[in-house]
Amino acid sequence: MGAERLPWLAEVSLAGAHHDASAAMTQLSRLHHQFADECARLQSALDKSNDEDSPATTPDAYFERAARRCALATAQARLDWCKETLMELDSVPWPSTQDTLVDAPPEAG
Repeated sequence: MGAERLPWLAEVSLAGAHHDASAAMTQLSRLHHQFADECARLQSALDKSNDEDSPATTPDAYFERAARRCALATAQARLDWCKETLMELDSVPWPSTQDTLVDAPPEAG
């Protein structure tokens, strides 16, 4: 996933969860696991490439490794964002169930 899509993904993933702390935590936890898996996969690929070639072996090997480092840094930034946001959720003033019921439109019937 491109880094430019993260804000969009976060918005779509959290749509509708902004009134429910549990739903928001669930959605962010899913993103956190996805990004943690991505970081592990990218780190493993980078470690493998470091074992196989030295940076000076060929320009292709160098730039492939540079691209992997960029991808890993981007994935790590996403993961860090998830961690920070999950920690911040505790301080969000979530509406109580009663507030939500008061604000809800009356049911047709």
